[in-house]
Amino acid sequence: MSYKKFFVFLSLSFLALGTICLGKSFYANPKKPKNPILLLVNDTSFHYHWGCFLKTSIVKENFESFGYKIDSIQTPLLYKIKTAPNIIENFNSSLVLNNFQKENPEIIEKIKEAELVVINAEGTLHGVSNQVVSTFYIAYISKVFFNKPVHIINASLFPNDFFLSSDSDEKKFYDFILDKVDSIAFRDAYSFDLFSNFQKKSVLAFDLIPLYIKNYFNPPSIKSFEKKVVLTGSANLILLQERLEEFYQYILYLHQKGYSITFLAGGLSKGAYDDQKMIQFFSEKPPLERFSILVANSPEEWLTALKKSSFILTGRQSVCVAAYSLNTPFICFSSNTPKIEAFCSEVNKEQPIISLENPLFLEKLIEVTETLEKWPDQTRDPDLQKHLTERAKKNFSFLSN
Repeated sequence: MSYKKFFVFLSLSFLALGTICLGKSFYANPKKPKNPILLLVNDTSFHYHWGCFLKTSIVKENFESFGYKIDSIQTPLLYKIKTAPNIIENFNSSLVLNNFQKENPEIIEKIKEAELVVINAEGTLHGVSNQVVSTFYIAYISKVFFNKPVHIINASLFPNDFFLSSDSDEKKFYDFILDKVDSIAFRDAYSFDLFSNFQKKSVLAFDLIPLYIKNYFNPPSIKSFEKKVVLTGSANLILLQERLEEFYQYILYLHQKGYSITFLAGGLSKGAYDDQKMIQFFSEKPPLERFSILVANSPEEWLTALKKSSFILTGRQSVCVAAYSLNTPFICFSSNTPKIEAFCSEVNKEQPIISLENPLFLEKLIEVTETLEKWPDQTRDPDLQKHLTERAKKNFSFLSN
């Protein structure tokens, strides 16, 4: 055999051997496909209070269980976007989209890479504020320009803030967006009924807090007999100086009745802005012996404080839901939308929601407190609690369709 033929033979032999080894390697260690990316818009993990964090935790856990890798657009970014169009006619404009892309290239890249887009509505989508327009514009371009499936979950939608108007420019704007998305999971019956024209693509779900409590929270085994009251704020309370002063007078009233009072705050990052303002307000008041501020370091500490209290006073929907799930009596005052009213109507809560607009706010608060002390809330109907927890799972029903 000539040297030339020998080298050809040798080369072919190595090539064949390499091919066999490569084939064995391929079948022994097949390349795993990448997990599809789910873009979660309005990720509240780092924003606001622990109630928002634990709900987002449940959202992410469920999507990851279906094999998705989660990418996020955090809530604070939605507040900062300035280039989203504020009139319907501009939503379909390529020129507007190009301008948005120049100013927000990272958002466009996230949309392009995502398999589907999910809007975590929470309590964010009310009125037509900048974050609402920005969130809806992301939903619109994801569907219309980039052909991505778009789903809205955990939704309380109130176009006119506190008024349930079915015929307004704001409602038409919401309708324009909802017409484009693939599905909507409402967490309350009020907004579900308000958007009854979309019920073919809608489901009546529920808030996600009961799922977190059921899956992760081990409540303290011994109920404290100490007279404890937990207070929380609300987005609207800090806007009304007169009500803030009455809130403090209510603390003095509880103090005289022998209660220990805790103002509850905390979140993964700085916590709610309005909680920080409340803490500043209290710091300027004379110190009280049995008044404290608890900035919870974890959702478990947050939930434990709610569980161990004699009753809770709150203007937060998340705290109302948590209190109900924990069988803790609660008094509520109005928020910036009817989300608390919607929740209370579903759980048949008889005690009135005290309006911050009521000039007799303090008197009403004391009256409701004395009524609660005489006839504290009974243990919740376990069948209703179970039903609402099952409804919470419907936020993810589109994944199994």
